[in-house]
Amino acid sequence: MAAPAPMPTSPTPSPIFTPEYVRALERVVGGILPVVGVTEVGRAALEWTTHPLEAWLNLLVGILFLLGTAGMALFPRSRLLVIRLAFLGLVGLTLAFEALGYRLLPPGTGAADAAYLLTGHHLYLSLVLTVCCWLLFPPPWAPRLALAVYVAGLVVQGWSGGAALLAGEATAGGVLSLLLHQALVGGCFYLLMQVLTLVYVRQARLEQERTRLDRFAHLDPLTNLLNRRAFDQALGTAAGRADAGPLSLITFDIDAFKNVNDTHGHPVGDRVLRDLADLARREARADDVLARWGGEEFAWLLPGVDLAAASRCAERLRAAVEAHDFGVGRVTLSLGVAAWQSGDTPDTLFQRADDLLYVAKRGGRNRVEVALAS
Repeated sequence: MAAPAPMPTSPTPSPIFTPEYVRALERVVGGILPVVGVTEVGRAALEWTTHPLEAWLNLLVGILFLLGTAGMALFPRSRLLVIRLAFLGLVGLTLAFEALGYRLLPPGTGAADAAYLLTGHHLYLSLVLTVCCWLLFPPPWAPRLALAVYVAGLVVQGWSGGAALLAGEATAGGVLSLLLHQALVGGCFYLLMQVLTLVYVRQARLEQERTRLDRFAHLDPLTNLLNRRAFDQALGTAAGRADAGPLSLITFDIDAFKNVNDTHGHPVGDRVLRDLADLARREARADDVLARWGGEEFAWLLPGVDLAAASRCAERLRAAVEAHDFGVGRVTLSLGVAAWQSGDTPDTLFQRADDLLYVAKRGGRNRVEVALAS
């Protein structure tokens, strides 16, 4: 909370390949590769005598998947790359499978039945590859690769069908029916994935815009610290837990800041405020809450810190600011430090610290005033 991340200047779609997604993908594919690899090798052994050509293709698919399994084990930092290479290898084998489609049918298949059998034999391949494109590659590469696979499959099937037609292994109507079926189903599936991608991108943009607006509602745009509204909420939450441990508050203000603006201009004054915010972040802990209260005044909430420790924190910040070269001459802070007491409310705690800040200013500035323990 002490150092919020910088805000993006414009919303862009969140990539699907977040670290969580990649880990899940690697885990799932890491389980699929060895199972499919062993299964395909087993199928090759069973079909070796009856369908040797198909057995060869099954064997190659099995070897490819087993190599992918080994690659993920040997290169744990490049598992996604290994998965993508295995997928591209599968695309090549699938296109080879479709090129040999009519030759892979059972012996004695009639020309009139060939296209009908191939429809069930090949249809799932193009659909599986299309889905894999969207799972394994981010936009805009996923739809481009899916379209390339889809078109290549149709071209290869058309070539295979033409060769089978010339050899008397298929009929013209059967070949045309197969191609139309594949084009219709594959095309509709491609368009469906395109629609889902557009929905995802739109949702990602809306979610990022919502996050951006939510952050802007709680952050000061100049310093990227919490704003007054967000600090009030944080102070209220911390006050609700104050009975479980100490709670301290530091308020601080740049001395004679009006002179900086009048002498150097407001852009330089804004830079001084940003530099001060950076210095405060360096002094704050991860659980602390820093906010720009308004103008040149800031607030620093320290949960779990007693008054003595908070006063030391305030002194370190005072010294760091005095020693820092802001490029506008000497810049100093006045600081007030108060700790939660029995019967306090968020307002009384803040008012006590703020009153001490002005005591420090009236006492000569560049100093820390600490509330007396009751």
